[in-house]
Amino acid sequence: MNDLAASTAAVPSAPLEIPRRPSRLAAIPRSAAGAAVSLVSIALAVGCWWLLALIIDNPLLMPTPAATVEKLVDLATGSGTFDLWTNAWASLKRVLIGWAAAVVVGILIGAAMASSRIVDRLIDPLVEFARPIPPLAYAPLFIVWFGIGEIPKLLVIFVGCLPTMIITTAAAVRGVDLSWLRAARTLGASRLYLFRKVILPASLPEVITGMRIASGFAWGVLVAAEILASTSGLGWMIIQAGRFLDTATIFVGIVTIGALAFLMDRALRVAERRFAPWKALAMS
Repeated sequence: MNDLAASTAAVPSAPLEIPRRPSRLAAIPRSAAGAAVSLVSIALAVGCWWLLALIIDNPLLMPTPAATVEKLVDLATGSGTFDLWTNAWASLKRVLIGWAAAVVVGILIGAAMASSRIVDRLIDPLVEFARPIPPLAYAPLFIVWFGIGEIPKLLVIFVGCLPTMIITTAAAVRGVDLSWLRAARTLGASRLYLFRKVILPASLPEVITGMRIASGFAWGVLVAAEILASTSGLGWMIIQAGRFLDTATIFVGIVTIGALAFLMDRALRVAERRFAPWKALAMS
């Protein structure tokens, strides 16, 4: 009995767990809570904008949100100086074409670099050399080579997105677990089956992340691309409004670019949840 008492005393007792009172936020669906937080963030940003406009008290320098919305309605209904829908559609087409071309080419090059050491050594120095160069630096060359038109604008966007897609795709493919590849090869998987069923699904979340980053670059260089003798586009509209000191139109163009970029990113997130649902489950 003494030995039993001693052994019992030597075992540390488990800490007493005090049941916690369930939080009220736990009863709120995560999607609704996230939407509420996003709305609060937008409201704070608009409030800061309004306060700053009131402090500056000069519509030429800082229009209020109300004045910007009024200008947005004028441009959207066709009663303003510019046609918002025509310019937005022109910019959206340029971004989607240049970005999509960079995604396709970048995935092919990145996958080849990750699969072959020779290809990696051939292409990696070129990618690292070109990556820090601003896309606008190529614009004069593109104009000399292809003239004034849509091709130079698309190429500026393409060049701005391509290095990101190459680097992220190569890193994603290299990050595939080697044990999965060895197991598939042991079971007799061909190279095509290995790529379709193992490499592609495993690297897809990181590739989509690269697509999201590249879409940000595409919208970021849009204004620079539309400097090239454009007659349409949101960047062109912003530049023209700046010449006439139309600050409200500049703000409309900036907000429209931000909204379109946001919607494009959200669409890519939906695609990620659709084609790589395991990543969303891992983050939940």
